Amino acid sequence: MLVDDFLMKSLIVALVLFISSTVQGAVIYVDVPDVSFVPLEVIRLDFSSPGWSKATANWDGDLNLYHHFWDDERTMIHRVGGGFGIVEGVDSNHAALLDLGDMIGAGSTYTTNQHVHIDDGSTGDWDGGGVGYIGFRMDAGRGNYNYGYLHLSHDDANNVTKLLDFGYETSVNTSIVAGLTPVPEPAAISLMFLGLTMGFLKRRRI
Repeated sequence: MLVDDFLMKSLIVALVLFISSTVQGAVIYVDVPDVSFVPLEVIRLDFSSPGWSKATANWDGDLNLYHHFWDDERTMIHRVGGGFGIVEGVDSNHAALLDLGDMIGAGSTYTTNQHVHIDDGSTGDWDGGGVGYIGFRMDAGRGNYNYGYLHLSHDDANNVTKLLDFGYETSVNTSIVAGLTPVPEPAAISLMFLGLTMGFLKRRRI
């Protein structure tokens, strides 16, 4: 009975991964070494050749995370108006704090303000600090969008924000789950299933 349960669980795992790999488009995921930014620092994000860089008073990234220079309590996202939208929080001036597993897609409400607050010191989902996700969309032209997320930790007491990782869908108009990383390719899933099956057969012989 235990062996049969093992085989059934193996089949379920392989099936779920296979369905995920066929339904979900190609997810670009960038793991960041928990890079922090404090007042006068800017984290620039690039999506055409996925990556990030840190600068001072330089906002030439596709999206830029920074602390407001003349008000240290304000943590913001810049250049949202240039074809980007941020999932709206309490209002169009604030980014929502999303949880792992939240869906980001056409059903979300986006603000296209050029500057959007993560924390302004008084109002918003991120005020007081926290760890979570910010959802965004990129204009792909002709009414199409790519959806993605930024994974952040925000220490309100010490005024330090960290970018942990980010990801986005390359398939237009395809929703993404906050925190989703690329699933294995079907070939890799087949190899995993083969390994599980061999383990099952070995157990049966024992």
